[in-house]
Amino acid sequence: ARPDLLKAVNALACFLTKWTKQCDRKLDRIIGYIANTLTLRQCGWVGTSSLTWQLHLFADADFSGCGTTQKSTSGVYLLLADDTSVYPLTAASKRQQCVSKSTPEAEIVAADYALRSIGIPAMDLHEVYASGETSMVFHEDNQATVQVIKTGRNPTMRHLGRTHNVSITWLHQFFCDENIELQWQESKLQAADIFTKAFTDRDLWQTCLRHINVFDSNNLLQSVTELTQQKHELLTVARNTLPKVVLHADLQHNEQEHARKPHVLYQTGPLTPRKGNKRRKAKPKRLRDTVRKPTL
Repeated sequence: ARPDLLKAVNALACFLTKWTKQCDRKLDRIIGYIANTLTLRQCGWVGTSSLTWQLHLFADADFSGCGTTQKSTSGVYLLLADDTSVYPLTAASKRQQCVSKSTPEAEIVAADYALRSIGIPAMDLHEVYASGETSMVFHEDNQATVQVIKTGRNPTMRHLGRTHNVSITWLHQFFCDENIELQWQESKLQAADIFTKAFTDRDLWQTCLRHINVFDSNNLLQSVTELTQQKHELLTVARNTLPKVVLHADLQHNEQEHARKPHVLYQTGPLTPRKGNKRRKAKPKRLRDTVRKPTL
């Protein structure tokens, strides 16, 4: 499997009916990359029992990544993992249907696509395999998107329901489930980043390949050993330092705070009048100000 080719192939497939000379150059570059990377393989490894595995869903978006249509690209990556096991399941790269106005808007659309198309079906399948309830960790690298999903309100994006057919309230209610964990992820550790945009830095590209478990088959054992050690260290640090976003607990806390406060149906201003803020009466207009003087 070569998931590292998803974004490049997806970008060319969008211009299949309107092919240009630039598309020829891109196709030639893709063929050259494949010819020089025949030893790359995507692999997974198992270190513990499958009963401890957990679904991890990564979603990312590249704001206005297409220079022709100005549309964003959604990237999704799903895997099963624990402390010593990592097994990739699927990946996706899809151009969004219409133009997004901001980066948080593109990220919200990508999160909705990841959950509806990949996350929820994977949870249903894993419940059958595990013979019980399953849990999933959703990784998001945009803090504004995390805040919108946490609160369930975003007055500046009320057009999402009509343009992208995305409901923020549905996202909020879905993440209120105890089996779903919304976790903020650093951008340099976002595994779905490789499915959203092109890279020009060789070192950064190699790092993105390791995030999706694509290694050189000649040095496979060494690469897997190093990545397992790094992943175990990152998980240990994350559990001790990074805060987790638990929505169901915050929702109960907000309901308790709301019950303590008195309900006010309508209030336009302060209940007690302030000093020195009396409204002045309008002076009546004088007759000489309203009657025009005859012109000679």
